[in-house]
Amino acid sequence: MNSKPKNCGTVADAGLTPPEVRFETLLDNVPPTGGLFGAAAVVNTANGTYYGFNADAIDGFTATMLVHTTGSLSPSLIDVGDASGLTSTAYVFNNGALVTAVYPFNDVEAVSALLAASNVYNEWEHTNDGVIGTDWVVNFPTKRFYVDSLYTGTTAPIPPFESEFGAPGQSCDVIGINVFDREENTTQQTTCGFSPCPPGAPPSSLCYETNVISFGGSSILASNLTRNLNNLIGSAGWLGLSFTDVAHGGTSSAGHAHASQPDNNGTVFYGLPTNGFMATDLVVTTGGAALGNYSGVYRHRISRCIDTTANAAACS
Repeated sequence: MNSKPKNCGTVADAGLTPPEVRFETLLDNVPPTGGLFGAAAVVNTANGTYYGFNADAIDGFTATMLVHTTGSLSPSLIDVGDASGLTSTAYVFNNGALVTAVYPFNDVEAVSALLAASNVYNEWEHTNDGVIGTDWVVNFPTKRFYVDSLYTGTTAPIPPFESEFGAPGQSCDVIGINVFDREENTTQQTTCGFSPCPPGAPPSSLCYETNVISFGGSSILASNLTRNLNNLIGSAGWLGLSFTDVAHGGTSSAGHAHASQPDNNGTVFYGLPTNGFMATDLVVTTGGAALGNYSGVYRHRISRCIDTTANAAACS
Protein backbone atom coordinates (compact mmCIF):
# COMPACT_ATOMS: atom_id res chain seq x y z
CA MET A 1 0.00 0.00 0.00
CA ASN A 2 0.99 3.67 -0.27
CA SER A 3 3.14 2.79 -3.34
CA LYS A 4 5.57 0.86 -1.15
CA PRO A 5 7.08 -2.21 -2.87
CA LYS A 6 6.71 -5.66 -1.39
CA ASN A 7 9.39 -6.69 1.13
CA CYS A 8 10.74 -3.14 1.30
CA GLY A 9 11.50 -3.77 4.97
CA THR A 10 13.94 -6.51 4.01
CA VAL A 11 16.03 -4.04 2.06
CA ALA A 12 15.94 -1.52 4.90
CA ASP A 13 16.90 -4.20 7.45
CA ALA A 14 19.91 -5.09 5.31
CA GLY A 15 21.35 -1.67 6.06
CA LEU A 16 20.84 -0.23 2.59
CA THR A 17 18.94 2.90 3.57
CA PRO A 18 21.97 5.25 3.55
CA PRO A 19 22.75 6.28 -0.06
CA GLU A 20 26.47 5.56 0.36
CA VAL A 21 25.81 1.84 0.88
CA ARG A 22 26.18 -0.14 -2.35
CA PHE A 23 23.51 -2.67 -3.32
CA GLU A 24 26.24 -4.95 -4.68
CA THR A 25 27.13 -5.94 -1.11
CA LEU A 26 23.94 -7.99 -0.78
CA LEU A 27 25.02 -11.63 -0.78
CA ASP A 28 21.73 -12.92 -2.17
CA ASN A 29 21.90 -10.88 -5.40
CA VAL A 30 22.10 -13.06 -8.49
CA PRO A 31 22.25 -12.43 -12.26
CA PRO A 32 18.85 -11.95 -13.95
CA THR A 33 17.14 -15.08 -15.25
CA GLY A 34 14.91 -13.44 -17.87
CA GLY A 35 11.16 -13.48 -18.25
CA LEU A 36 10.60 -9.74 -18.02
CA PHE A 37 8.05 -8.18 -20.36
CA GLY A 38 6.14 -4.95 -20.55
CA ALA A 39 3.99 -2.63 -22.60
CA ALA A 40 3.33 1.08 -22.97
CA ALA A 41 0.73 3.36 -24.52
CA VAL A 42 0.37 6.92 -25.74
CA VAL A 43 -3.05 8.18 -24.60
CA ASN A 44 -4.84 11.37 -25.57
CA THR A 45 -7.88 11.63 -23.33
CA ALA A 46 -9.19 14.76 -25.06
CA ASN A 47 -9.30 13.04 -28.46
CA GLY A 48 -10.08 9.56 -27.15
CA THR A 49 -7.05 7.90 -28.79
CA TYR A 50 -4.99 5.06 -27.35
CA TYR A 51 -1.83 3.77 -29.03
CA GLY A 52 -0.62 0.64 -27.24
CA PHE A 53 2.59 -1.24 -28.05
CA ASN A 54 4.84 -3.93 -26.58
CA ALA A 55 8.23 -3.13 -25.09
CA ASP A 56 11.12 -4.96 -26.76
CA ALA A 57 12.83 -7.50 -24.50
CA ILE A 58 16.29 -8.92 -25.19
CA ASP A 59 16.59 -12.62 -24.36
CA GLY A 60 19.75 -13.39 -22.41
CA PHE A 61 20.62 -9.70 -22.07
CA THR A 62 23.24 -10.39 -19.41
CA ALA A 63 24.55 -13.27 -17.35
CA THR A 64 26.23 -10.96 -14.85
CA MET A 65 24.65 -9.15 -11.91
CA LEU A 66 23.31 -5.69 -12.68
CA VAL A 67 22.53 -3.90 -9.42
CA HIS A 68 23.38 -0.25 -8.77
CA THR A 69 22.56 2.42 -6.22
CA THR A 70 19.96 5.08 -6.90
CA GLY A 71 21.18 8.05 -8.90
CA SER A 72 23.36 5.89 -11.13
CA LEU A 73 23.09 5.88 -14.93
CA SER A 74 23.47 2.11 -14.76
CA PRO A 75 22.26 -0.43 -15.56
CA SER A 76 21.68 0.46 -19.18
CA LEU A 77 21.97 -1.07 -22.65
CA ILE A 78 25.76 -0.80 -22.40
CA ASP A 79 25.90 -3.30 -19.53
CA VAL A 80 25.40 -6.40 -21.66
CA GLY A 81 27.62 -9.42 -20.93
CA ASP A 82 27.73 -13.22 -20.99
CA ALA A 83 28.75 -15.72 -18.33
CA SER A 84 32.42 -15.71 -19.37
CA GLY A 85 32.80 -12.11 -18.28
CA LEU A 86 34.96 -11.55 -21.36
CA THR A 87 32.59 -11.17 -24.30
CA SER A 88 29.10 -10.15 -25.40
CA THR A 89 27.45 -12.21 -28.12
CA ALA A 90 24.61 -11.31 -30.46
CA TYR A 91 22.69 -14.03 -32.35
CA VAL A 92 21.02 -12.52 -35.42
CA PHE A 93 19.16 -14.14 -38.31
CA ASN A 94 19.93 -12.73 -41.75
CA ASN A 95 18.12 -14.21 -44.78
CA GLY A 96 17.51 -17.42 -42.84
CA ALA A 97 21.12 -17.83 -41.71
CA LEU A 98 22.26 -17.41 -38.11
CA VAL A 99 25.00 -14.81 -37.65
CA THR A 100 26.95 -15.01 -34.38
CA ALA A 101 28.67 -11.71 -33.58
CA VAL A 102 31.08 -11.64 -30.63
CA TYR A 103 32.23 -8.40 -29.00
CA PRO A 104 34.36 -7.46 -25.97
CA PHE A 105 32.66 -7.63 -22.57
CA ASN A 106 30.25 -4.80 -21.72
CA ASP A 107 30.06 -3.76 -25.36
CA VAL A 108 26.87 -2.09 -26.52
CA GLU A 109 27.74 -3.30 -30.04
CA ALA A 110 26.04 -6.61 -29.23
CA VAL A 111 22.74 -4.83 -28.57
CA SER A 112 23.19 -2.68 -31.68
CA ALA A 113 23.79 -5.82 -33.76
CA LEU A 114 20.45 -7.26 -32.60
CA LEU A 115 18.66 -4.09 -33.67
CA ALA A 116 20.67 -3.35 -36.84
CA ALA A 117 18.56 -2.52 -39.91
CA SER A 118 19.66 -1.48 -43.37
CA ASN A 119 16.06 -0.58 -44.31
CA VAL A 120 12.84 0.11 -42.42
CA TYR A 121 9.41 -0.44 -43.98
CA ASN A 122 5.85 0.34 -42.95
CA GLU A 123 2.60 1.80 -44.24
CA TRP A 124 1.06 5.26 -44.15
CA GLU A 125 -2.32 6.82 -44.84
CA HIS A 126 -3.41 10.45 -44.79
CA THR A 127 -6.28 12.69 -45.86
CA ASN A 128 -6.11 16.46 -46.17
CA ASP A 129 -9.26 16.92 -44.09
CA GLY A 130 -7.59 15.33 -41.06
CA VAL A 131 -9.94 12.35 -40.93
CA ILE A 132 -7.03 9.91 -41.32
CA GLY A 133 -3.48 10.53 -40.09
CA THR A 134 -0.25 8.61 -39.55
CA ASP A 135 2.90 9.04 -37.49
CA TRP A 136 6.02 6.91 -37.52
CA VAL A 137 8.17 6.55 -34.43
CA VAL A 138 11.75 5.69 -35.40
CA ASN A 139 13.90 4.99 -32.37
CA PHE A 140 17.68 4.50 -32.10
CA PRO A 141 17.94 2.93 -28.61
CA THR A 142 21.75 2.76 -28.44
CA LYS A 143 22.54 6.07 -30.15
CA ARG A 144 23.71 7.93 -27.05
CA PHE A 145 26.63 5.52 -26.62
CA TYR A 146 27.97 6.51 -30.05
CA VAL A 147 27.41 10.27 -30.19
CA ASP A 148 27.38 11.67 -26.63
CA SER A 149 30.79 12.56 -25.19
CA LEU A 150 29.48 11.54 -21.75
CA TYR A 151 29.74 7.95 -22.99
CA THR A 152 32.27 8.12 -25.83
CA GLY A 153 34.87 10.24 -24.05
CA THR A 154 35.47 12.12 -27.30
CA THR A 155 33.77 14.73 -29.45
CA ALA A 156 33.96 12.47 -32.50
CA PRO A 157 31.04 10.12 -33.25
CA ILE A 158 31.55 6.37 -33.26
CA PRO A 159 30.27 4.42 -36.30
CA PRO A 160 27.68 3.53 -37.41
CA PHE A 161 26.40 6.99 -36.39
CA GLU A 162 27.87 9.90 -38.30
CA SER A 163 27.68 13.08 -36.21
CA GLU A 164 28.32 13.94 -32.58
CA PHE A 165 25.60 15.21 -30.25
CA GLY A 166 25.59 18.98 -29.87
CA ALA A 167 23.61 22.21 -30.14
CA PRO A 168 20.71 22.46 -30.75
CA GLY A 169 20.38 19.04 -29.13
CA GLN A 170 20.79 17.04 -32.32
CA SER A 171 22.98 14.39 -33.91
CA CYS A 172 21.92 13.91 -37.54
CA ASP A 173 22.20 10.83 -39.74
CA VAL A 174 21.51 10.99 -43.45
CA ILE A 175 18.92 8.52 -44.73
CA GLY A 176 17.20 7.66 -48.01
CA ILE A 177 13.41 8.02 -48.40
CA ASN A 178 11.20 6.22 -50.91
CA VAL A 179 7.44 6.87 -50.86
CA PHE A 180 5.06 4.43 -52.56
CA ASP A 181 1.32 4.47 -53.05
CA ARG A 182 -0.81 1.33 -53.07
CA GLU A 183 -0.34 0.91 -56.82
CA GLU A 184 3.49 0.87 -56.43
CA ASN A 185 3.95 4.32 -57.94
CA THR A 186 6.94 5.85 -56.23
CA THR A 187 8.85 9.03 -55.61
CA GLN A 188 12.29 9.35 -54.02
CA GLN A 189 13.08 12.27 -51.74
CA THR A 190 16.41 13.53 -53.09
CA THR A 191 16.86 16.89 -51.35
CA CYS A 192 16.17 17.50 -47.68
CA GLY A 193 13.08 15.29 -48.02
CA PHE A 194 11.27 16.58 -44.98
CA SER A 195 9.22 19.77 -44.67
CA PRO A 196 9.86 22.47 -43.74
CA CYS A 197 13.27 22.39 -45.34
CA PRO A 198 15.50 25.20 -44.03
CA PRO A 199 18.01 26.89 -46.38
CA GLY A 200 21.22 24.93 -46.71
CA ALA A 201 19.75 21.87 -45.03
CA PRO A 202 21.56 18.55 -45.52
CA PRO A 203 19.94 15.65 -47.32
CA SER A 204 17.10 13.86 -45.52
CA SER A 205 18.23 13.27 -41.94
CA LEU A 206 16.98 11.93 -38.64
CA CYS A 207 18.55 13.88 -35.79
CA TYR A 208 17.17 12.54 -32.51
CA GLU A 209 17.39 9.32 -30.54
CA THR A 210 13.62 9.05 -30.89
CA ASN A 211 12.20 10.54 -34.08
CA VAL A 212 8.60 11.15 -35.16
CA ILE A 213 7.82 11.28 -38.88
CA SER A 214 4.43 12.73 -39.77
CA PHE A 215 2.60 12.49 -43.08
CA GLY A 216 0.83 15.45 -44.66
CA GLY A 217 1.59 18.12 -42.08
CA SER A 218 0.04 17.12 -38.76
CA SER A 219 1.26 14.82 -35.99
CA ILE A 220 -1.44 12.57 -34.52
CA LEU A 221 0.90 11.96 -31.56
CA ALA A 222 1.12 15.76 -31.08
CA SER A 223 4.91 15.73 -31.21
CA ASN A 224 6.66 19.10 -31.40
CA LEU A 225 9.78 17.58 -32.96
CA THR A 226 8.44 15.91 -36.07
CA ARG A 227 9.99 15.39 -39.48
CA ASN A 228 7.11 15.88 -41.92
CA LEU A 229 6.65 14.28 -45.35
CA ASN A 230 4.51 16.34 -47.72
CA ASN A 231 5.58 14.92 -51.08
CA LEU A 232 3.13 12.01 -50.96
CA ILE A 233 1.43 10.01 -53.70
CA GLY A 234 -2.30 9.58 -53.25
CA SER A 235 -3.78 9.06 -49.79
CA ALA A 236 -2.15 5.79 -48.69
CA GLY A 237 0.77 3.49 -49.39
CA TRP A 238 4.04 2.44 -47.84
CA LEU A 239 7.38 4.02 -47.08
CA GLY A 240 10.93 2.71 -47.15
CA LEU A 241 13.72 4.34 -45.14
CA SER A 242 17.23 3.38 -46.24
CA PHE A 243 20.10 3.67 -43.77
CA THR A 244 22.65 2.49 -46.37
CA ASP A 245 21.86 5.01 -49.09
CA VAL A 246 25.32 6.43 -49.87
CA ALA A 247 23.88 8.36 -52.81
CA HIS A 248 22.62 10.89 -50.27
CA GLY A 249 25.74 11.06 -48.13
CA GLY A 250 26.44 9.55 -44.74
CA THR A 251 29.35 7.70 -43.20
CA SER A 252 30.52 4.95 -45.53
CA SER A 253 32.77 1.92 -45.37
CA ALA A 254 33.52 -0.42 -48.26
CA GLY A 255 30.98 1.55 -50.31
CA HIS A 256 28.14 1.27 -47.77
CA ALA A 257 26.70 3.85 -45.40
CA HIS A 258 26.55 3.48 -41.62
CA ALA A 259 28.98 0.58 -41.15
CA SER A 260 29.26 -0.75 -37.61
CA GLN A 261 32.43 -1.51 -35.69
CA PRO A 262 33.56 -5.05 -36.64
CA ASP A 263 33.10 -7.84 -34.14
CA ASN A 264 35.99 -10.07 -32.98
CA ASN A 265 35.79 -11.99 -36.27
CA GLY A 266 35.44 -8.97 -38.56
CA THR A 267 31.65 -9.16 -39.03
CA VAL A 268 30.17 -5.78 -40.00
CA PHE A 269 26.51 -4.71 -39.81
CA TYR A 270 25.41 -2.00 -42.29
CA GLY A 271 22.66 0.41 -41.30
CA LEU A 272 21.52 1.70 -37.92
CA PRO A 273 20.24 -0.04 -34.75
CA THR A 274 16.55 0.81 -34.66
CA ASN A 275 13.06 -0.14 -33.57
CA GLY A 276 9.70 1.61 -33.56
CA PHE A 277 6.20 1.55 -34.96
CA MET A 278 3.58 3.22 -37.13
CA ALA A 279 0.56 4.80 -35.41
CA THR A 280 -2.57 5.61 -37.40
CA ASP A 281 -5.89 7.20 -36.50
CA LEU A 282 -9.30 7.37 -38.17
CA VAL A 283 -11.76 10.00 -36.92
CA VAL A 284 -15.46 9.43 -37.59
CA THR A 285 -17.58 12.58 -37.36
CA THR A 286 -21.26 13.41 -37.63
CA GLY A 287 -22.76 16.87 -37.72
CA GLY A 288 -19.30 18.37 -37.24
CA ALA A 289 -18.73 16.52 -33.95
CA ALA A 290 -16.36 13.59 -33.46
CA LEU A 291 -18.28 10.36 -33.08
CA GLY A 292 -15.29 8.10 -32.54
CA ASN A 293 -11.55 7.64 -33.01
CA TYR A 294 -10.12 4.35 -34.23
CA SER A 295 -6.41 3.87 -33.55
CA GLY A 296 -3.89 1.26 -34.62
CA VAL A 297 -0.20 0.54 -34.00
CA TYR A 298 1.98 -1.60 -36.28
CA ARG A 299 5.60 -2.52 -35.65
CA HIS A 300 8.16 -1.56 -38.31
CA ARG A 301 9.51 -4.25 -40.65
CA ILE A 302 13.24 -4.27 -41.43
CA SER A 303 15.83 -5.80 -43.72
CA ARG A 304 19.47 -6.44 -42.81
CA CYS A 305 22.79 -6.27 -44.58
CA ILE A 306 25.65 -8.09 -42.82
CA ASP A 307 29.18 -8.73 -44.07
CA THR A 308 30.69 -11.91 -42.65
CA THR A 309 33.35 -12.24 -45.35
CA ALA A 310 36.37 -10.33 -46.55
CA ASN A 311 34.29 -8.84 -49.36
CA ALA A 312 31.34 -6.64 -48.47
CA ALA A 313 27.99 -7.89 -49.74
CA ALA A 314 25.74 -5.52 -51.67
CA CYS A 315 23.29 -3.57 -49.54
CA SER A 316 20.01 -2.34 -50.96
